[in-house]
Amino acid sequence: MITAKEAMNKVLKSQGYKWPIRVKDYDDQHYVCEALPEVGKLAVGIQTTFGVDKNTGEITAFMMNDHDNLDRYINAETIEMY
Repeated sequence: MITAKEAMNKVLKSQGYKWPIRVKDYDDQHYVCEALPEVGKLAVGIQTTFGVDKNTGEITAFMMNDHDNLDRYINAETIEMY
């Protein structure tokens, strides 16, 4: 099992992003990491939210696309690590 900090570092490295925003403990199997490519800059259409499997470290795009998904994301604990 990977830590929240390891999950964020994987996202930053794999995407070439520079600015970590937050990690949420989404469920028993996933963290949700938010990051930006550059400090304070958000380009239209850029992916900023990623799911990371706690066991494998596999990274996927995370979309908040339905009511259950959004509620779970909002209620997930934000992990303080920076």
